[in-house]
Amino acid sequence: MPVVALDALAETLGLPRLDVLKSDVEGHEAPVLAGAAGTLARFRPAVHLEVARDRLLRAGSSPEAIWAMLSELGHAAQAMSESLPEGADGDRLFQARAPG
Repeated sequence: MPVVALDALAETLGLPRLDVLKSDVEGHEAPVLAGAAGTLARFRPAVHLEVARDRLLRAGSSPEAIWAMLSELGHAAQAMSESLPEGADGDRLFQARAPG
């Protein structure tokens, strides 16, 4: 099955909106986000990712790189569990910050 970037798919489908993006790609979040940057900027959906340092490092990325990519797109991270300390591995919901 061919791999298609979300930006290309959204354009091909004429996607009218996107509210949530859930991605579970075992450390390969950086290329997924890079291929979705235009769509994320346009629709500003919530983004649900599992952030796992060891998997990201094996794939040539890091949690800090993921945070930076999403921050540049206007998103801020929230832990999916109150018991998850900032910077710890685990599920994160990145929500678009209010403009301004």
